[in-house]
Amino acid sequence: MKLIRPIGAALLALAVLSFAKVPASPIQKVPDGSIPILLSLNPTSPAAGQNVTVTVTLDSVSEDGDWVEIGTSNPRAFSNLPAEVYVEPGDSAAQFTATMSSSYSTSFTLTASCNGGDTQVSATVPSGN
Repeated sequence: MKLIRPIGAALLALAVLSFAKVPASPIQKVPDGSIPILLSLNPTSPAAGQNVTVTVTLDSVSEDGDWVEIGTSNPRAFSNLPAEVYVEPGDSAAQFTATMSSSYSTSFTLTASCNGGDTQVSATVPSGN
């Protein structure tokens, strides 16, 4: 029986350890482009029947243009709401106007999603007169 030299034993131990199972860390998806970081309303507390300007702000300038999906927790809160808004190349934000429902008192959350990222804003609309 041959004995392994000390240096050979150390290399063998290193090789065995390198193949040992190491717990994998979670893989984080890197966004393919800019992601939404801010969604704001103007006015911040819209009244029933009022137009509200919604601004979507991205984390960086859109290189090729980005379509941002718009969603809401309560579609009845709006008489019109686009499904998406386009951020032009070279811009980092886009705006659109939505109209609040005239006879519906509610709370709602708007969500902007793009390239694997999203952001939200919530508000309450009092009923109209």
